[in-house]
Amino acid sequence: LNKLFAFPCADLETAVGKLAGWAKAENPWLWLFCDSDYGRLFAARLAARLNTGLVAGASQLDLNLNDEIVEFSHMEFEGKMMRTLAIKSIRPQIATLAKGSAFPAVENTSQTTEIESLEI
Repeated sequence: LNKLFAFPCADLETAVGKLAGWAKAENPWLWLFCDSDYGRLFAARLAARLNTGLVAGASQLDLNLNDEIVEFSHMEFEGKMMRTLAIKSIRPQIATLAKGSAFPAVENTSQTTEIESLEI
């Protein structure tokens, strides 16, 4: 099941605490955030609260849904080198996606996405 969270723009720490509480109860394996100033702040604080790592500025990702493994790639050294990280055992995996890294959605009628509103 995929979820998209909607919550009012509130105090950052309150929002992170609320989402971290949900994550501890539901045990998601992957979180993706936009690589904006707010997205990086939010993702970093959530990763710290959940005692997990963060891949910042990923420019590409490859999903292996069967094994729940994600390979994150990002540019280094002013775009002269691409580094790929595969995180196999740490949950949840958290990353921020750089501008332009999103890919067109492929229609999949066998999956649904639920929109959940978090009261903060």
